[in-house]
Amino acid sequence: MAADSAQDLVAVRLPRDYDVALLQRDLQALQGIRSASQPGPYHKGEWTGIALYSMGGKQSVFPSAAGTEHYQETEELSRAPYMRQILKELECPKEVVRILFLPPGGHIKDHFDFHTSFQFGLLRLHIPIVTHPDVAFIIDGQRMKWNAGELWYGDFSKIHSVKNDSEIVRVHLVIDVQINDFVLNLFPSDFIERRRAQDGQFEFVADNETLDVRVASVPPPSHFTPTWR
Repeated sequence: MAADSAQDLVAVRLPRDYDVALLQRDLQALQGIRSASQPGPYHKGEWTGIALYSMGGKQSVFPSAAGTEHYQETEELSRAPYMRQILKELECPKEVVRILFLPPGGHIKDHFDFHTSFQFGLLRLHIPIVTHPDVAFIIDGQRMKWNAGELWYGDFSKIHSVKNDSEIVRVHLVIDVQINDFVLNLFPSDFIERRRAQDGQFEFVADNETLDVRVASVPPPSHFTPTWR
């Protein structure tokens, strides 16, 4: 998606493509691990996940709950060597990384995650692993068409929802990354220029540094519904 209109600020396909067969092989290797229902009042418990990175490397329903421990790999990631390679090649600090599952008929209703934005220095990337045209994935009123093995940025500080009207379990690898030079260089330069014009100065992590405690310059809106934080 080219950054040539205001709507294009919602999602950008990034210049990485991954082997779907290897992603699904790793997914199969994790099959015996119980996925935990994700927090939030906007689904009925059917939306579940497995943490691959979390605070303290712990498998938790709240993998990024506030605390003093560093974000690090969970034990489960050692069973998924291709996913581990993908994460290593994304040369930036990671916060929460999860495999998220939405079964047939599952519905994640409208919500937004204010902290996942350039303004707060934290971006959410997706790699679809198993998907289907009948999954209605909506960000800011626009239906996303993301294919398995593609790397995408989405602005999840905007209202978004997912409804799985297919007969398969929809599976995405979801990666929260802190902004550094590597991350910015994944985006088209004109997109970054337009985001700076819209958002002002980004919160930025220098290479080889990690912001484990984030102090936001702008307070969250009083009506937000956090996803897992």
